Formats: sequence, structure tokens, C-alpha cells
Amino acid sequence: MSKTQRFKTSIVLGAHCYAPGADVPIGGKTGLTREEAERIEKEFGAWSGRENEGPGGQSTDARVAFEKELKSVSEGFAKEERALKDQIATLEATLAATKADCETLAADNQVLADRVTELEAEAANTSDGEDDGEKA
Repeated sequence: MSKTQRFKTSIVLGAHCYAPGADVPIGGKTGLTREEAERIEKEFGAWSGRENEGPGGQSTDARVAFEKELKSVSEGFAKEERALKDQIATLEATLAATKADCETLAADNQVLADRVTELEAEAANTSDGEDDGEKA
């Protein structure tokens, strides 16, 4: 007669599937080898005998607490994301206003530069006429 063992994970042997916690035959023609059983226990952990234990060794209570914490953290990230989007919108509006001011100032600067050029030309013409009159 072969020995049995329980595991935290489902085990498939041939056409038969053993649920977590079910007795799985060890040895014999249809059972797991001792090495396979040790490898499965090493990978998934030993069966603790707890009925409410879920995959990965987490109890239902731990999973519920984790999901609650995950929801809380997700809500915090969503709130922070909304605040950052609002800040981006404000900064984009400020940037648009600054660009408009810059364009206005550039146009004003061009008008002033043109006026300075005109005045310099007038001054040059006036001074040329005065110099000619003094020499004659």
C-alpha cells in the first residue's frame, strides 16, 4: 500500500486531479515520487491543514486585509493623480499667458527698434546738413 501526502496546490497525476489538501499518493505505480513531493513542498510550502488557506499560503483574512490596503493605496494614487492633473492644467494656462505676453513684448520691441532706426536716420540727416552749412 502506498503512502499519501497533502499539498497546498492542485496536483495532476495522469487523468486524476487532486485539489489542495486532498490525499495524493506517494510512491507506487500512480503516485508521486518522494523527490517530486519534496520539490512541490519546497516550491509551494508544506500543507498546514487549514481549510481557509488560499493559494500562495495566504489565509482568507490576510487576503481580505491585503485587498483592503490595496484599495486604499489605489484611491490615494487616484487622488494624487487628479491633483497633479489640476496642477498641470494651471501650469499650462500660465504658460499660455506668458507666451502671449512674450509675443506682445516682442512686437512692441520691434516697433521701438523701428522707431529708433528712424530717429537715428533723422539725426544723421540733420547732422549732415549742419556740417555742410558750417564748411561753406
